Amino acid sequence: MHVIGGETSIPTWFVEAASIRGVQSTKESWLPLRCSDQFRLEATLQQDERGRPESIPVDGGRAEIFLEHRLFKDRYGCLPPRNSGSVRRALWCRIEAGSTEGYQPYGERVDAELEKMYQELLGCIQDAPPTQAQFTRSVALPSSESLVNLRIRRVSSEQPTIVRQNWELVAEERPNAWHEAAVSSLLRRVTQVKRGYGLVPTQIGEAEEKTLSADIGRVFFVVHGANLSSEAGDVSISRFRQNLQRCQLQLAGYQETDDTEDRQWEPPAGDSTSSRILRDEVISVSLAELACYANGLSQLGSASAPSRQVADRTISEALLFAQAGRCQNAHTTVAEALEAALAMFKQSHPKFNGNIVIVGHGVAGAIVFELLRVEQLSFTPKVLCMLSSPLGAFLHTTGVAYLSNDFALPRGTRLLNIFNSLDPFAYRIEPLLASQFSKQP
Repeated sequence: MHVIGGETSIPTWFVEAASIRGVQSTKESWLPLRCSDQFRLEATLQQDERGRPESIPVDGGRAEIFLEHRLFKDRYGCLPPRNSGSVRRALWCRIEAGSTEGYQPYGERVDAELEKMYQELLGCIQDAPPTQAQFTRSVALPSSESLVNLRIRRVSSEQPTIVRQNWELVAEERPNAWHEAAVSSLLRRVTQVKRGYGLVPTQIGEAEEKTLSADIGRVFFVVHGANLSSEAGDVSISRFRQNLQRCQLQLAGYQETDDTEDRQWEPPAGDSTSSRILRDEVISVSLAELACYANGLSQLGSASAPSRQVADRTISEALLFAQAGRCQNAHTTVAEALEAALAMFKQSHPKFNGNIVIVGHGVAGAIVFELLRVEQLSFTPKVLCMLSSPLGAFLHTTGVAYLSNDFALPRGTRLLNIFNSLDPFAYRIEPLLASQFSKQP
């Protein structure tokens, strides 16, 4: 028997948003895990407990989920690591009136109780007399302040030749107190409830990582400071990782499908060697200790000035190089962060022997330059790519008038200085190599 709104029978796996976004919130918020992770988690859960692994890798291997404890834990995706958080497997979801968070899962105990009541309703309609228009059940929530009403009602679907009797599921969450329930109905602030989250959209980079090999060919460490918030930084890093992997596939002749809901990459005709394309990995290294200088300056300035945050960042970064003590602390912080990020990565990929690329944004690029120049790191990156770096200004203000025209970083590391000509905080370094470059645009 068909029940409109009750078709879905596959639960969805969710993780606390604070673990993904890195932003704490006073309100509970959940996000669905990747589509590929949904299938893997559900399949593992159906295995016999004796042969079931303790944890399952998710998010391209950068995190893992401990099924028994319903715990999400970061592996190596970023430094500092993302917060550990709870995981939920739920079939029933809710959305408050006016919410922008989307449907949120019920706890697993409530979810099981709702499903039990729904199955009872299905039993009621099997032999329902034609005069019975609906059946209802209620489930009290743990807070005892509200309850979920489940109602299956009879609906008619008239077609030219037949009249088919269907049933429809209607579910909503209401306050227990009658006066609060009346106000909610009057103002139409009813919390809608549905069975089944629905289609989980393909997330950033998921289609690319599904096509590429799980083995890593190159690692990009993106070192950034106070200019990126946790949430904005996570999105930027995800986009950067996706763009790198898109380039890998495009250079190998892969074509992206036009289906926006289920993006896929098709291999070149007659080629089935996708597993041989080693994946580029990107790891975010956030210099939280450097951010404290800019945060302190922001308390002294006018909060209404739109350029205040940019000015605070610039002044704090200049002070790091102008004061010997803070400069040395910054070097130590960056060196320790890079070493720790590499160690975390190698715990999950102990056989990795590919190239390492360091991308330093802003002052981070200048600091990594100094670390490589004096050989303070235990590893040698193939490339140091500086983005929007004030290195040229810092070298000039610290007394380095010119570098030799045959200057090179030790052990063959290639140096790239990339910036926008309109960026007021980035400086060229070519004039420090040879004075004639200062006359060239």
